[in-house]
Parts: sequence; C-alpha cells; structure tokens
Amino acid sequence: MVDVYVPELEYNQNRQDQYFNSTKTGTLDVLGATLEDTFYYNPTNALDRMLQMQFGPGTTGNILSPEQYKESKYYREGLTAPEEGIKEGYAQLLAENYDKRAKITQTLSRSKGGFALGSAQFGTMLLGSVLDPINVASAFIPVFPTARYAHLVSRFGKTQARAIRGVVEGSVGATLVEPIVLGQAALEQDEDYNLLDSFLNATVGGALGGGLHVGFGRISDIIEKRSHKTKQEAVLT
Repeated sequence: MVDVYVPELEYNQNRQDQYFNSTKTGTLDVLGATLEDTFYYNPTNALDRMLQMQFGPGTTGNILSPEQYKESKYYREGLTAPEEGIKEGYAQLLAENYDKRAKITQTLSRSKGGFALGSAQFGTMLLGSVLDPINVASAFIPVFPTARYAHLVSRFGKTQARAIRGVVEGSVGATLVEPIVLGQAALEQDEDYNLLDSFLNATVGGALGGGLHVGFGRISDIIEKRSHKTKQEAVLT
C-alpha cells in the first residue's frame, strides 16, 4: 500500500470571496430567493415575527448577559445584546432570522443581473406581495377623492381611472403599513433594510394597487352586467 500525502486545506477568506464574486447564480435560484425575500419582508410575516419575539418564544429561556450572548451558539456577527441581557428564546429567534436573511442575500448577490432578470424579479415581487392579506387590504384604503375619481372616469374611462386610483391608494396603503416592517427590522438589528427598501415597497404597492383595482373592477362590471340582464329578463317575463 502506497502512502499518499494530502496537504491540509487551509481556510482562505480571499479565495472564498473570489469564488462568490466569479460564480453566478441561475435565474430560477434568483427568482426563488426574490420570492423568499418578498415573503420575509411582507407586513404579515413581519408582524408574525414581531409577535413571536415580543410575546411568544422570544420571552422564554434564561437571561444571557452580553458576555454570555457573545459566547453562545446564538451569537451572530454584528448583533448585540442590551446591557440588561437577552432572553435565550429571543437570541435564538434573532439567530434564525439572521441566517434566513444571510442565505437570501448570498443568492441575490450572485445574480447575473440584466434588464430581463430585473423585470422578472419585479414580477416575482408583485406575486409575493399579492399573497399577503395586509398588502391586499392596504391597496383599497379609500384615500382618493370621489369627485376626482369621477372626473378621471369621464376623461379617461373606467379602466384607466381605476388604474390611477389603484396606484395612488396602493402607494399610500403600502406607506401606512411600512412601519410594521421597519419596526421589525429594527428589532432584528437588520441594517440591510433601509429607506430605499421602503421606497421600493411603496412602488410595488402602487403597481399592486393598480392591478387589483383594474382586476376587481372588471369582475364587478361583469357581475353588474349579468345582474342587469337578469333583471331585464325578469321584467320581460
């Protein structure tokens, strides 16, 4: 039997960085990470994580001092514990959410980019947003003046007027629920989420509101048309 010398592999941070910089992620992986990212920062999901940290599992376990927290398995680089300490359950949730964000960020940072992929990502964000009940409800907050809407209908027709109204109400609604997401980002010490992300959420909310108002408006027209036809048939009968 011949002995073969295998040199011990040493960790090299620069080599790892070069690997991630030069190796791009596939389109489906990027879109999947975009959908995960949208779900993560949706207001319903953010509110659920907030309740877990403030009133649920985050209130359980022993209190870890700042020193104990840094030595624990829950510590992640950049996260800190208050002077009075941190509950073990809270520290665990911080670590789990940190790891989720890190996984998503790693995939998105290796995206090959491009207009086509960017457009597909925006569509994926819309899909993820429309599946959130708070997002859908916020798109119908009545902030658009009725007289102004009637003027738009007479000038542009129902479809375009609904689209304009939907964009306005969707943007305002997204802005109103944004403090939920910002507040949870602060609790999780998520420094990657900033005002630019809030602006993007308002933009997505506007596009979502425009689509929902037009879509539900057309459904309403169909129902109203069929109802009117039924009434006419009943009168004739």
